[in-house]
Amino acid sequence: MEEGASVVKRSQDKSQEDPSTCAGFRQQIAAFLNGELPENNGLQMELHRDSCAACRKTLESAIPVDCMHVFQHISGYIDNEVPADRRAKMEAHFRDCKHCVAVLDGTRNIIQLVGDEKTFDVPSGFSERLYRKLSK
Repeated sequence: MEEGASVVKRSQDKSQEDPSTCAGFRQQIAAFLNGELPENNGLQMELHRDSCAACRKTLESAIPVDCMHVFQHISGYIDNEVPADRRAKMEAHFRDCKHCVAVLDGTRNIIQLVGDEKTFDVPSGFSERLYRKLSK
């Protein structure tokens, strides 16, 4: 090694900043999401996440959107009530996931059908025939 060069070594125990601080929380987000933290650090991360709105928002922006996430927020997406960053992630997910596109289209159709106040007359005797078939 050249004279005057410095080497930064991580300690043997791979210690990092305290996860109960904002800096420590942000430093360890990836390990937290991947379940790679020791149990105590994970608990500290959860406590900090629950008490710090800024870090909670940072964590949410780091979480990739999957199908379950889309299902949970589909109504808000349709109503344009999800934050812009989540909407962009959902739209990127829709480009790759035909299943979620079908769920989106189906949900829109249901909303349209339920919201439509149009009524129509059924043929005479339809209700009685329907109930007879249902009881069989």
